[in-house]
Amino acid sequence: MNEPTRAYGSHEEDCREREREREREDLENQRPLSRTSGLDLRAQNRGAMRAPLLMLSAIIALATARASCSSEKEAMPPTTSSASTATTASPTTSATATATPSPVSSVAWIPFVLDSIPEITFQYPSNWYRTTPGSPSTLTSWDPQSWHGPSLPPGGIGVSVDRIRLDDPALEPRPKDATDIALAGATGWDITYVGGIDSAPDTMTRVIALERNGHRYYLKASFGNGADESTFTRILNTFQFR
Repeated sequence: MNEPTRAYGSHEEDCREREREREREDLENQRPLSRTSGLDLRAQNRGAMRAPLLMLSAIIALATARASCSSEKEAMPPTTSSASTATTASPTTSATATATPSPVSSVAWIPFVLDSIPEITFQYPSNWYRTTPGSPSTLTSWDPQSWHGPSLPPGGIGVSVDRIRLDDPALEPRPKDATDIALAGATGWDITYVGGIDSAPDTMTRVIALERNGHRYYLKASFGNGADESTFTRILNTFQFR
C-alpha cells in the first residue's frame, strides 16, 4: 500500500517539475521577444517622431527660401520705372549739363564789340552768352538762366571787360603781387587770385589791366573747376585797340 502511494507522489512531483521547467522555458523565450518588441516599439516611436520633424524642417526651409526671394524682389528696383525715367527725363533740367559749353575748337569765333567801349575788340566763342549789354560787359560759357549756384559751374569761364579814367578817384592802385604785361601796344599789370575775388573759393580769377590814352581797360576772367584756361589766352591773343 505504501509503494503505490510513493509512486503516485513521485509521479505528481515529476509532473510539477516538468511544468515548472516549461514555465521557465516559456519565460526565457518570452524575454527576448519582449526586449525585441520594446526595441521595435522604440524604433517605431523614433521613426514616428522623426517624420514630423523632417517635414517641419522642409517647411521652414521652403518658407525661408520664399522670404529670401521676396526680399530680393523688393530690394531690386523695377526696370520699367528706371526705363520710363530715362525716357522722359529732359536734358534741360540738369544745370551741369546745360552749363557745360561745347569745346571751343568745334565752334566758330566771333568779334566782341561794345558800344560803350568802341575802341576795343576781340574774338570769343560763338556759343557763349552775353549777359550785360552795358559796361562792364560779361561773357559766359554757360547759360546763366540754367545755373544758379554760388560759384561757376564745372568747366565754366566768365569774361568781363570794363574801362575807367586814370584820374578817377575810384581807380584802384596796382596790386603789389602783380606782374608787368604788354598787350596790343599797351602796357599794364597782370594778377591771378586763387579763390576768386567776387566768387566762391573754388574759383580762380585772372585780372589784366591795360593803360592807354588816359584810360585803364580791365579784362577779367573767372574759371570754374576744371576750366580750360587756354581759352582766355586765345581771347587775349585776339585783343586789339581800334
